[in-house]
Amino acid sequence: MAELHLWGLALIRIFSYKWCFRLKYICNMEGLKTNSTALAALAEYTECDIRSCLNTLQFLNKKNQTLNVFEISSQVVGQKDMSRSIFDIWKEIFQNRKMKRAKRSDNCCSGMSNGFDFLYPLISNRGDYDLILDGIHENIFQLHYHDPIMQKTVKCLNTLGISDLVHQYVMRTQQMSLNVYQPLTAISLHRLIAQVQKPIIEWPKSFMRYRTTFMEKRDILRSWHNKIAPYISRHLSIKSFVEALVSPLLHILSPPTLRPVALHLLSERERNDLAQLINAMVSYSITYKNMKSDPLHGTQLHEAASDGLSLSFDPPIADFVTFKV
Repeated sequence: MAELHLWGLALIRIFSYKWCFRLKYICNMEGLKTNSTALAALAEYTECDIRSCLNTLQFLNKKNQTLNVFEISSQVVGQKDMSRSIFDIWKEIFQNRKMKRAKRSDNCCSGMSNGFDFLYPLISNRGDYDLILDGIHENIFQLHYHDPIMQKTVKCLNTLGISDLVHQYVMRTQQMSLNVYQPLTAISLHRLIAQVQKPIIEWPKSFMRYRTTFMEKRDILRSWHNKIAPYISRHLSIKSFVEALVSPLLHILSPPTLRPVALHLLSERERNDLAQLINAMVSYSITYKNMKSDPLHGTQLHEAASDGLSLSFDPPIADFVTFKV
């Protein structure tokens, strides 16, 4: 199989360099005026598909038109069906296609139009916009593009934000016809950050990690909420706790004035503070358990013995407001 694959690659290279001469011979025999540069672009665009090349040349000959290298995408007819993987689509979004011949500086608008003509049908024919955008979110910040004052990055984030708003509106109103605008997001990003170098693309995993972590924390919260005394839990919803009460509660449960010393060495005021702390922890069904030290949670951990363990809150309410970067 490997030898067959290498033979196929070699055959494609031969076609891409020599196919234009064969097409040139056919054009001369049929009286069609064209040049080798346009024929090479035609062979490359159609991936050396003989039927597509001949159909295009015959169509242009009957209409008395000439083959234009900058309008290949609109002139090609009868192109063969090609199945592109999702990795191919991400690669086309993040990488500029090399113009091997006749690339002029005064044809920027034509180049942008060709990029649109190529990317829009490629993305819209795939149709899986959620997966395409997930891949963009996963890999966009792994690219190395020149952006010293973060202008391109801000534009990319604004574009992705608009795409999210459109997606939310489509899902809420079920107006699926608006999905025709989703490929424009990828095309805009392509024009901003696409590079000539081949990008290293990874399968999107961030959303799956977020979803898994979210479900775990939600289950912990629900289990803890059921253990709280009813006279407190009835006034405390999970959403309000996460949004407004976690940080103040952690501050109450970790008083800076409480010294980690023996009980008989505490002052009367410190003993009262300790009693209030214990009552609060009992009321909210919070206790301690030994865990391995994590520098991320150092502000809410109390060092125990010298065996590398530390005391952490159970349930780990500090995890709801502390995130790894």
